[in-house]
Amino acid sequence: MASNNKSGQSCIDIYLYQGFHDAFEYKDGSLFWKSPPCNSIRSGDIAGSVDKKGYLRVRFRGKWLMQHTVVWIMHHGFIAEGMQIDHINHDRADNRIENLRIVDRFENGRNRTKNKNNQSGVTGVYFKTSHNKWAAGIRIGGKNKHLGYFSKIDGAIQARKTAEKQYNFCLLYTSDAADDMQC
Repeated sequence: MASNNKSGQSCIDIYLYQGFHDAFEYKDGSLFWKSPPCNSIRSGDIAGSVDKKGYLRVRFRGKWLMQHTVVWIMHHGFIAEGMQIDHINHDRADNRIENLRIVDRFENGRNRTKNKNNQSGVTGVYFKTSHNKWAAGIRIGGKNKHLGYFSKIDGAIQARKTAEKQYNFCLLYTSDAADDMQC
């Protein structure tokens, strides 16, 4: 299915690439069947379903594929080895090509939403009960970097914002999103 080209990039073979274009029509982030795989599906029906994690997926030639991967390949033809497709706005069902970008796993990890149990409202800022202070941290190159302890939450938030800028995080979905809408 995949092969390496001269630059070392893993490329999807032309058979699969052409197969996506033969089977699907892309429109506004959605895939529609051009060539239905069975009698219960009609040409023009929306392709795929939502998985447990909220990603859209589609069954193609006997395999479940993530729709964002199919959309990317339909537009760009390949995904280099070691790279991932990131949903810029965090909406796993938003597969508009302008919402997708190709990144390595470390960059993809930078564009994370805050955890559900986050009490500060800011990714990387939390209350450390053993110190009775607010703490700030950031993950860089797969390693956690402690930014300090602060008696007030504002100090921890500022430390996090400064680190996000210093390490070139995508500012569209960081703790500074209201001020800096760029990526």
